[in-house]
Amino acid sequence: MIKKVKRKTTWVHSFDEMIAENKWLAYVWLAGVTFLVYHQVLGHDFVNFDDSKLIYNNPIVTQPELAIKEIFTWGLFGGYYKPLAFLSWRIDYQLFGANPTVFHFNNLLLHFFNVVLVYRIGVALMGQFNLDKNKIQLGAILLATLFAVHPLHVESVAWAVERKDVLFSFFFLAGWLVYLQYLKNGKSLLLVAVALLYLASMLSKSMGITLLPVLLLTDYVYGRTDIKKIVLEKIPIAVSLLLGAYLFGLIGNLLEFSAPLAMAGESTESVTNLEVSFFEKIQIQSSKYLLWLLHLIFPVKLSVVYPGEQIIKSLGPIKLLAPFLLAGICWLTYSLRRNRKELLFGLLFFLVTLAPILAMSLKKGFGVFLSDRYTYIPMLGLFLLLLPTILKLPIINNRKAAITILCVPIFLLSIGSFQAVKVWGNSATLWTNVIEKVGNSWVAYSGRGMYYLDRGEYEAALFDFDKAILYSQGLPSPFYSRARLMIETEDFEEALVSINRYLELKPNNATALKKRSYIHTKLQRMELAMEDINKAINLKPNEASQYVDKADILIKTKRLEEALKNIDKSIELSPDYWLAYQKRALIREMRDDINGALQDIERSIAIKPDEPLLFNNKSVLLFKLGRLDEALSAVNQCLVLDPYYVKGIATQNTILAAKKNGGTPPTIGLSQPSSDLNKDYLMYKQQATELKQEKQTAEAVEVYTKLISIAPDNYSNYVERGLLNLELGNNELAVADFTVGIQLKPDYYQILFFRSIAYNNGQQTSKAMQDAKAAQAHGVEITEDYLRALEAGILKEQN
Repeated sequence: MIKKVKRKTTWVHSFDEMIAENKWLAYVWLAGVTFLVYHQVLGHDFVNFDDSKLIYNNPIVTQPELAIKEIFTWGLFGGYYKPLAFLSWRIDYQLFGANPTVFHFNNLLLHFFNVVLVYRIGVALMGQFNLDKNKIQLGAILLATLFAVHPLHVESVAWAVERKDVLFSFFFLAGWLVYLQYLKNGKSLLLVAVALLYLASMLSKSMGITLLPVLLLTDYVYGRTDIKKIVLEKIPIAVSLLLGAYLFGLIGNLLEFSAPLAMAGESTESVTNLEVSFFEKIQIQSSKYLLWLLHLIFPVKLSVVYPGEQIIKSLGPIKLLAPFLLAGICWLTYSLRRNRKELLFGLLFFLVTLAPILAMSLKKGFGVFLSDRYTYIPMLGLFLLLLPTILKLPIINNRKAAITILCVPIFLLSIGSFQAVKVWGNSATLWTNVIEKVGNSWVAYSGRGMYYLDRGEYEAALFDFDKAILYSQGLPSPFYSRARLMIETEDFEEALVSINRYLELKPNNATALKKRSYIHTKLQRMELAMEDINKAINLKPNEASQYVDKADILIKTKRLEEALKNIDKSIELSPDYWLAYQKRALIREMRDDINGALQDIERSIAIKPDEPLLFNNKSVLLFKLGRLDEALSAVNQCLVLDPYYVKGIATQNTILAAKKNGGTPPTIGLSQPSSDLNKDYLMYKQQATELKQEKQTAEAVEVYTKLISIAPDNYSNYVERGLLNLELGNNELAVADFTVGIQLKPDYYQILFFRSIAYNNGQQTSKAMQDAKAAQAHGVEITEDYLRALEAGILKEQN
């Protein structure tokens, strides 16, 4: 009897067989590591670094009345033509509003799709690097895992506005994968699909333009030598390139395509321009290539901005060697190309896909320095250079050695990414990280100051703006931010000092002139205000809002005819500018043309139907015309939109009193969008604090209601009012307040505990337990005694 000998296999062979028989395991693993590292983003907020400008305050994203074609014409023939990125944001916004969780989730989902595409590409490519066929699955999974968890990807995934990166990469990788399928089966129709995906990649972000050279590098890896066939089959892809170049306005200037493309839309805060010689620029760009490589291998001290000049200066004479060192690395990989073509392929892939941002820097000096987001696709070159090399080492066949060599780096990278994701929680954490990692960055202080300003934390904002001014070395931007802060705190003399300093540095800025005109108005210096607004109009004669601002000054000086002409000019320039109709209604009311004013208010409402102020003003005009029932209906609509709208409540009370008592009602007039709200807010905030200290709880609740009417999106006021309602025993009202607080600030889990107490006081023990457990799961300390009491309450309910 012949004894069957069991074939001895290495762990690698066993791994390959397992994946071949259970392909779903690879996808489960990749999904697990991706979502484990990035799940935190689902609780993150937007950040004040382009998110507002490009997403939730961008009309083509937020205004459904703007036709989709506006997305495909906005920025056309310019460097920032990225219609597919804007289209994806618009879809998110129109379906879910300005909900950061949705935007972050879709970024994460796209990143996962990209991870899967990288895995499929790895399966196709690994065999071309003379790798043992039993290591192809292992190599592909390692490639995708590194791509999934590398810390330099955090910026692209966790920053809402960098949907551009994950979206262009999705089309880029899909196009590459389809091309690999074409090389496998030769179906020419696949080349058309590649061309379409190539165009989609470029229309998501201009760096997608590098797909064509990547396809040529792929031809090299596959050992293709039929030049005629290679050129002919690229014709559909070249057509996409030319179409993209046309849409970006680059026909006739293709040699410089990367400069405007890569730079377009980048926040100027992250850009440093320096007048240097051409050879110095070559030194800087070579240094950046090498520093990027080093940062990919050792991803430490991650920051959304890096101090370019400081880093380059720290290199000293090493910078002179950078071009020669880079050239030496290229020569070495070229000389080893016959037996180790993955080295040359990986290096060229890295160099080519980073080329657009570096070519831009040749024109701009330093340019955007070492930004992590630009490595999203290029880092694949480094992985494809290293992984086949490592997997060919005999020591990999030893399980323990392989775990050390392969798994430990992945684990460390995952930990690094997990920590880096936390940085993107909100604007404060983002900019604080920059200050901690790179030192005294004026950009970071300015960004954090704006975060504090938006939250009404004025002392913290002032500290940061003063720091920004100190470290900006005479740049104008921090002075403008400081002027905004002084305006909000009603310190107009100090605001004037800051805006004057800004205009000394940037004298022909229409926005700053408008701001100074407003400051002069508040200081009752009407002639100076008019002088500034006229200068602003001369600089930007087609900006509708400036004519409304000028009309405001004219109204205050009782020059109503001139004011009316400026409003008409504003409407001529922007027929859908609701504020212009609102302002014209005010002028017509002042001239006793109530019917004309009502027509303008109706037009404003048609344009902006979610503005409570307009319905209140419609009610006022109807009231003046004696149409009390219609007036009451209009003000009720105002209070549906904002139940705490103070002026609406006053108007409603006036109308009800008139209907009840008859006779001559008290005089009321139109309201205007108030610039005094911040003054009122600060006054009420101080009043609420004093009432709480004096234990006048019911009165404090009333003041917090006023604060909420002024700042309905400030979660803290709902929480404070909820806590006061708890003290008063108004448990249902407390639950309502805490619920709104949770909606506005979902990552502040302490509110869940507060609501749990309110539910418990209201004998809703099951809901109280649910909130308590959720709060505890997110780190809120809850005593065991409280939980046991809830359990006892639940048992009592059940019995």
